[in-house]
Amino acid sequence: MYKSSNIPLVAVPSDLEGCQQEVPCPENIPLVEPSDLEECQQEVPCLEDYVPTSFSSHLGREIWEESKKVLSLAGPVGFNRVSVYAFGVVTQAYAGQFGTVELAAVSMATSTIGGISFGLMTGMSSAQQTLSGQAFGAKKFNLLGVYLQQSFIVMNGTALIFSLVYFFAAPLLKVLGQSEQVADLTGQFALWSLPQLFAYANYFPPQKFLQSQRKVTLQVAICAGSLAFHVFLNWLLITKLGFGLLALAMTLNASWWLVVIGQFLYVVIGPFPETWTGFSVDIFHDVWSFLKLAASSAVMACVDLWYYRVLALLTGILKNPAIAVDSFSICLSVYEGLMMFNSRAATSVIISTELGAGRPKRTLFSACVCLGIAMLLGSIFFICIIIARHDIASIFTSNATVGHTVYELSIFLAFTLLINSAQPVLSGVAVGAGWQAYVAKVNIVCYYFIGVPISALLGFMCNLQVKGIWMGLLVGTSLQILTLAFNTYRTDWDKEANAAKNRFKVSGRSRLCSK
Repeated sequence: MYKSSNIPLVAVPSDLEGCQQEVPCPENIPLVEPSDLEECQQEVPCLEDYVPTSFSSHLGREIWEESKKVLSLAGPVGFNRVSVYAFGVVTQAYAGQFGTVELAAVSMATSTIGGISFGLMTGMSSAQQTLSGQAFGAKKFNLLGVYLQQSFIVMNGTALIFSLVYFFAAPLLKVLGQSEQVADLTGQFALWSLPQLFAYANYFPPQKFLQSQRKVTLQVAICAGSLAFHVFLNWLLITKLGFGLLALAMTLNASWWLVVIGQFLYVVIGPFPETWTGFSVDIFHDVWSFLKLAASSAVMACVDLWYYRVLALLTGILKNPAIAVDSFSICLSVYEGLMMFNSRAATSVIISTELGAGRPKRTLFSACVCLGIAMLLGSIFFICIIIARHDIASIFTSNATVGHTVYELSIFLAFTLLINSAQPVLSGVAVGAGWQAYVAKVNIVCYYFIGVPISALLGFMCNLQVKGIWMGLLVGTSLQILTLAFNTYRTDWDKEANAAKNRFKVSGRSRLCSK
């Protein structure tokens, strides 16, 4: 926030009795006047809430300061995301030393079964992100510890239920048409990896607790150290000592739990006297509302994740399916890898904090800055894909036909990265405001009622093959982005800020609500 040395930038409500004597308010500074002053004055003190209105050095300074705030959070979060993603990549690389069947089984267990469970937990954790960020902005610091414990309960309960998928992975894969040998080995590796599922459940609660307070630097060290440990342990047990797949699974479990334990110890013994005050019976207050928001968050994330998997399945029934699947998968891998550097988590933290603090103008200003950063990053990705379109396939395969198909798809991949760079920011805004249920409905309509049918129409009826599938993908995601952008534009942010503050007015506890 830019601060003049002469003029304090504060937002003084129209009723000046509560704060006029302490903070002078010059007339030339744009101010916000909360409509519900009497109820929120004691909850949130007079806070600055303005946006620069002219293209001046003042505006440039504000954008620069806000950009630094976003990047200081998005950078470490992106690094952590890439680090834990690398656990699975390293595991699959070592699995390739055992043979093709072993590689297929390990890949299916870690990427498909593990990927679905990880996506489910990622989505559910956004409920904690919404509430913790808003509570932190409203200075209800003790609630962050309450939400942390509620999240532990909900996430571990979900992991317990989802563990049935791990137990019955082999028969489920056989029903879906997988070969018996691969299905049996996948099921066995999935059972060995069951501790990893519960690691997911215990990884996200402290992560969101720390992100809401922007305490992410030590998380980088924890994730980087765990990745180094993972690489070393795989080298020692697999390469040097010659152990089998069981050791590969145990190494993956150990690395994940090292991250979990490191984060939890940081929460318990770290500098959080106000936000972590120990275990409390308050965690059982309104846990049902927390569960409902978490369920909406899970649906929002899973619908998004499965959209790409459904389209990948469609490519398997095109003409020459091997070429179609390989080329689509290569482009999808590039897309998902680059999108890991999105600023969704940073956006949701900033938006929820600004809303909880009662700063609607700053909320919208922050969202615009986040969107600008995302579009700049998307433009860079667009240029890189266009320049490297001849060589993208060579990273994954030496097949000339696949390489040519990837080259033809690369222009669609480039535009997808450019356009979809806005999607994580708009989703982050939705998470920050608690709109998970609304976004879930938008995703279902745009993806499955529009995107998938158009992909099928263009791919099969119009005989555009894999290019038609990707064009349908782009249509579905573009409609989702336009819908979320329109909703963000038309939202009454003063009303949203008041709603966020009202969640913490009953004995300091929350009444959850979502759009």
